[in-house]
Amino acid sequence: MTSSSLTLIELNAGDASERDWIRFLLSDFRLEVIRAPDFSVIRPGALYSIYNHRRLSLPADFLEKISGADGCGLLHLGDERFSGDFRIYGSFSYVIRNSAAAHLEGPGLLNVPIGYSNDLPDLPFIPASRRRYLWSFAGGRRPWRTAMAACFADIDPHLLSLPDTQKGETHISRGEYCSAMADSVFVPCGEGNVTLETVRPYEALEYGAIPLLPRRALADMYRTALGPHPLPSFSSWKEAAAFVRTLRADPSRLDRLQQETQEWWRERKSAWPKAVSGFIGRHAAGEGRPGLKQRFGDWNNGLYQPRRMTELLRQQSIGQVAGRLVRLASSAGRRQPQNAGVWGLSSPPSAQPEAEKPVLPVRRG
Repeated sequence: MTSSSLTLIELNAGDASERDWIRFLLSDFRLEVIRAPDFSVIRPGALYSIYNHRRLSLPADFLEKISGADGCGLLHLGDERFSGDFRIYGSFSYVIRNSAAAHLEGPGLLNVPIGYSNDLPDLPFIPASRRRYLWSFAGGRRPWRTAMAACFADIDPHLLSLPDTQKGETHISRGEYCSAMADSVFVPCGEGNVTLETVRPYEALEYGAIPLLPRRALADMYRTALGPHPLPSFSSWKEAAAFVRTLRADPSRLDRLQQETQEWWRERKSAWPKAVSGFIGRHAAGEGRPGLKQRFGDWNNGLYQPRRMTELLRQQSIGQVAGRLVRLASSAGRRQPQNAGVWGLSSPPSAQPEAEKPVLPVRRG
């Protein structure tokens, strides 16, 4: 069967941290990739990608041209704070985004998992019962990560790296990070900066580790992102640590749980490219655009911030909310970067377009 072709036009000057995962999601297509950070390329039927880990503005004249082209889609990445001018969505025939949010869902919009980060090295698969560590965690020190690690501290053997980068402490190397996951039975997957979903569970699954997931009474983000799943999920890290203590003396049960999660992940992961290509095929004709225009046409009304804050608060524990308020108060006197992480409308930047480039091969199946 011959696959369809798709042009992916990248509007940022650099690669997204999810590049490899996105290439996998689009692997049903014969993919042509063009980088055009000056917004100069208008091609009917193309998928335009943006990420706003940093400020990104889309020129009004570019969006007007996109509205006049047939079947253009938007791939929106990195919007974990749900911050920006969502009226932009109405210029496209369909939208694909990660960082799922209930207040954005509707016809013409597909949520996809955040997925794993780029350049994961291939490492041998080790059965759970033969792994060196019962659990491991490596990441920059944050108050909620320190509290999480304390719940597992007496469970050995383990590997923990929580460097305080503000004091000059350094992370373990990328290779050590991946090797630790490939040799750990469990990986506690603490919350991100503002939302529950991070790349860590997907990286753990790639290396055969069992992710331990957080959930909230009002938000189970991994069920939202992945549907029903067998991954252990907990309302507290004390509960998760007790689960690990129960299983650590039963090697055969560890192997069964690892096998169950790996079989589910292979099946769920392999279904995503077909789901994405099917969504694009159904919506490239523009049937979803009226719905997008209707939902997002007046997005900057008075309901925007309440809806956004409700979505963010659903994913926080009471302790996290209190901690964030304390940090907010302590930073009130410091100058904050203007519009950091926000995307919206503006004049075009001065960056020059790059020539077409070949698609990078995706090594992970």
